[in-house]
This record gives sequence, C-alpha cells and structure tokens, in this order.
Amino acid sequence: MPGEHILIVDDERAIQTTLRGVLEDEGYRVTAVGSGEQALARLQDDTPDIIFLDIWMPGIDGLDTLVNVLAEMKRDTRRFARRQRTWLRGVPGVEWMTPEPLEALVLRVKRFLEDAPD
Repeated sequence: MPGEHILIVDDERAIQTTLRGVLEDEGYRVTAVGSGEQALARLQDDTPDIIFLDIWMPGIDGLDTLVNVLAEMKRDTRRFARRQRTWLRGVPGVEWMTPEPLEALVLRVKRFLEDAPD
C-alpha cells in the first residue's frame, strides 16, 4: 500500500540510497538512518510500518537495536498494535530477511503491508 512508512537502518550509505530509491519509486515514504542509536531516537517521534535493520553496525548493532525496538513495542502496544506480526520464532513484528534481488524485496514489502491488520 503506497504511502506507508519504511525506516532503513544501515551504516552503509550506498545501501540506504539504493533501498530508498527503489522503495520511493514504489510510492513508499522512506526514512534512512545510519545507526541503531538514530533508529531508536527516530522511534520516539514516528512509528514506521516496516523497519529494515542491518545486523552488523558500529555502536548498538542490529540485534541490540531489535531488542530495544521489541521492548518499546511491548511498552507501547497501542502505538505498535497494527504492526505486530509473528514470523520468526514467535517474536512479534519480526521477519528474517536475507539479501535478495530488489524486485523480490519490493514484492515482500507489498505482501507484508497487505497482510498487516488494520
């Protein structure tokens, strides 16, 4: 559903730029940040529909960032309720993604948002 918000968290500017370009071309609103710390600060102001989270980053890595995001989801269930889905080992709101062609990534984003409860 175009217009939905996607947050990209990756310390590599080239990945941010590529993902942003592809997703904006599909009509999504995209924000990109370069660290786990920036992502957590961003979540205080906005609730994205999808977060693309790099695992290997300096500072707070992707896994620690994920733990913090899930803790925030648990604390503020009303704000995150629409986005909670169970896909990876019973963890709400998490889908494990590996590198894949950009066309497949866009299709996965569309399916994720179509399946999300209102």
